Amino acid sequence: MSKNNLLNRGIILIVVVLFFGANVTYSIDENSGTNSVVNAGDTIISSESDASTLRTASYDGSLSGYVNNDTSMNPIAGARVRVYFHETYEENYSNSSGYYHVTNIPICYCLKNATCSKEGYRTEWVLLGIDENTTHDFVLVPLDSPCYPIFNGTMGWNGWFVSCVTVTFIYNPEEISAVYYKVDGGSWQNYSISFDVCTDGVHKLCWFYVDNNGNQSDVECIDFKIDQTPPEIYLWWEAYKEGGIWWILFTAIVEDACSGMNRVEFHLNDILQETIVGPGPTYEWVIPLELENYSVIGFICNRKITEENVSFFALIVWQSTEYSFVPWEDTVKAMAYDNAGNWDYDDTWGCSPPGPWGFFTHFTFRNNYEGYIGRFFINAIFEKGPLETTLPCEIE
Repeated sequence: MSKNNLLNRGIILIVVVLFFGANVTYSIDENSGTNSVVNAGDTIISSESDASTLRTASYDGSLSGYVNNDTSMNPIAGARVRVYFHETYEENYSNSSGYYHVTNIPICYCLKNATCSKEGYRTEWVLLGIDENTTHDFVLVPLDSPCYPIFNGTMGWNGWFVSCVTVTFIYNPEEISAVYYKVDGGSWQNYSISFDVCTDGVHKLCWFYVDNNGNQSDVECIDFKIDQTPPEIYLWWEAYKEGGIWWILFTAIVEDACSGMNRVEFHLNDILQETIVGPGPTYEWVIPLELENYSVIGFICNRKITEENVSFFALIVWQSTEYSFVPWEDTVKAMAYDNAGNWDYDDTWGCSPPGPWGFFTHFTFRNNYEGYIGRFFINAIFEKGPLETTLPCEIE
């Protein structure tokens, strides 16, 4: 075995050992973190201590919304909203209209525990994925309310559940003999056990109770929202030339039938390039094709060479190009997120300018070529691409 082979294998072995050691060290650090549970009037608080997440997180996230009274749906002022993350929190208080706005929240892959509390009301909490403009409305139940519903399910963004919702009524059977409810204007049902609602959309739950003395309460109602369906997305591209530069326009058409669209992210080779926020349905991203050179081989006629340009009609021409964006190697992916946090994606490959074959086509290049241009044959390399051509860029 040669010394070079021994040296190469030794280098590979050292790299593997270092990589394995780095992973072991990370695992130890990660496992040394703590997951604490606190119950001090703010329900359950889950905290993460992953230092790497803390270092890389962007603190541009926010949570806003309104706090209302369950029995009257009137705004509640002075309610405290806290968002817990990485063993700390940010908080804000609702104003006279019930509005609150918590800022300086890290945007990362962990869910955040958001709690809302005020004296005289039961504390409410929810796990949320926080982005730049997350919204969630809190509804607080008075402590003296003898009967009220609770909703269990997976909470997405902006107050939307992304799973079936289990509805359970909380009441004291020593004081209340019966509870009746209906969903979305249906018939009244005698409540006896928790029930599930799984249909996408905005639902209205109404209820009343009868106490042990036969007195019937007023009817109360509350809304809750479910969206379990990801948006539908279709992505395609088209190329065009402007200012002597070829561009590729990627267009994503997205539809979401329930919570509505939140944003589309464009990724190049799985690296985020552009984020477009809005309801859609059309999202566009444009990138230039930076040509390094343009190789032309074939038969031509009507050659014309000036100090600035070279032009000719191609009888049969083979063109080869080199780009910063390689159509057959680079992948563009568009990821669509609805307002509930559901997502889907579509991907495609790029487009190249006209070629590789040209038949009876007129070309004009800059006169900066290397190679040979005869009256009937060409074998030359041009910097950048043609200034003019009649061939369109074909669409995938």
